[in-house]
Amino acid sequence: SLARHLVSSHGVHHLLLTSRRGPTTPGISELTEELEDLGARTIQVLCCDASCRASLSALLGSVEEQHPITAVFHLAGVLDDCVITDLNRHRLASVFAPKVNAAWNLHELTKDLDLSSFILFSSIASILGSPGQGNYAAANSFLDSLAVYRRAKGLPAKSLAWGAVCEMSVGLLLLVELVTPFRSLVTTLVFWQFMRIRYMVSPEIKTAFGALHRAIV
Repeated sequence: SLARHLVSSHGVHHLLLTSRRGPTTPGISELTEELEDLGARTIQVLCCDASCRASLSALLGSVEEQHPITAVFHLAGVLDDCVITDLNRHRLASVFAPKVNAAWNLHELTKDLDLSSFILFSSIASILGSPGQGNYAAANSFLDSLAVYRRAKGLPAKSLAWGAVCEMSVGLLLLVELVTPFRSLVTTLVFWQFMRIRYMVSPEIKTAFGALHRAIV
């Protein structure tokens, strides 16, 4: 849904989609065709695990110079719910990897780029908590803190705390080129980890993307 929104509402032309399964991701062919119909000109589908610094570094190094990265969207989440007495190192690591590790790698590897946006998809669980989700709440709290840290360093950052209304499965990375009133060619890097995103505000998904649109612009 985010890829479609960026192409249809922000004039995206060039996309690089990645996940751990890359081209074998279920539904990727259909998505590629739909994005092309919406106006995307070139779409690449590659494998990448953003929580692995070496893998992410190699991916960023392969980005074509004519479409430099100027914005980052990080969307990642894995659930491993349990009561606090059952929360162990493994359950922390499985939830932290796509959020904490991946977000920090993105920060470290893009902090010297001329970014217009660095947007993190967090959760309301980081603010209100959520039963059985101590690991998930902590991971999202890290994203909120990373946004504060980047802004203190003079770097762009926003953390959006989504709530629960609907669920959807997504992939890992999207590299897109946007046309905006401020920059004729803006390339956006969107990281998607296989996960479940829960949207807030209204059952109407367009309401959630309206909030996202305001954050981008």
